[in-house]
Amino acid sequence: MLDALRGLAALWVGLFHFTRNGDFNEGFPADMPLKWLGTHGWLGVYVFFVISGFILPWTMARGGYRLRDYGRFLWKRVLRLHPLYLVSVGAMLLPFLFHSAGTMAARTWADWWPHFFYLNDALHRPWLMEIYWTLALEAQYYLAIGLFFPLLQHRHAKIRWACMAALILLPLLADQFRTVQMFSALFAMGILTCQRLNGRIGPAAHTLSLLACGLVTWQVMGWPQALTGLCTAVAITSVPLHHRALEWLGTVSYPFYLFHLVVAGLLMPPLTRMPRGPWQDTLAVLGLFAISLTLSWGLHLLIERPSMRWSSAVRYRRD
Repeated sequence: MLDALRGLAALWVGLFHFTRNGDFNEGFPADMPLKWLGTHGWLGVYVFFVISGFILPWTMARGGYRLRDYGRFLWKRVLRLHPLYLVSVGAMLLPFLFHSAGTMAARTWADWWPHFFYLNDALHRPWLMEIYWTLALEAQYYLAIGLFFPLLQHRHAKIRWACMAALILLPLLADQFRTVQMFSALFAMGILTCQRLNGRIGPAAHTLSLLACGLVTWQVMGWPQALTGLCTAVAITSVPLHHRALEWLGTVSYPFYLFHLVVAGLLMPPLTRMPRGPWQDTLAVLGLFAISLTLSWGLHLLIERPSMRWSSAVRYRRD
């Protein structure tokens, strides 16, 4: 189920970028199905936030995580995600060297080095690729969940609910957008769903808490983000979405997410010089998907799969 959701979310984000951003797509016909489907593809990143809210506490509970394992937990996340991310940062040199289009804004070493620690927003430096801000937000979530997880698992229900209430209401006090504080209600949707499937809360409490998360998210962001988060939480809980193709897309979703804009940045400029029209544009976008997915599969095999093995080899300490 989670792989299928990740795959769909990644495709949605890619469709948004391939049909709405960049010089090539300025003339993409508004009445074409691909254009319409990609209009709200930016919401795919909110699907990822809810999934992260779910999967981290789920795996931590099953791995026997304790606060003393905080350093090991962070090291597992670095091994799992950072190698492919660093390759993507290096790949952003290619559009720059070939003077191609894209979302890259960073130009100097002062812009580059914060990428290694996801600090660009904190230091007010531009990202090489705009989607990196979502990875920085995920990194903030990792730092936070490792500290708060013992409270979310506490044997006393009052302590668990007090911690959860804080996560749900925290966005109301946030004054900056790209911070885990602003997005904590979305992550809380995933955490609540994890607790529901673990049997720690009942269906009524789960439903009411999700609605509270949705209302807070609606207040601070808008109803599309709130509805996307709620639908994702419900899908994790109750929709038996299993399909081999979608699960394969989930397998390559992380490299696709990181590299589809690299492909677009390299290929969209020459595509603008080709014959234009509804069918030509549609075939070009489908071609961008095919190339991005092929590249993502290769990167999964060469980089991501070894990273997953390295991460799995780090175990939490036993008493």
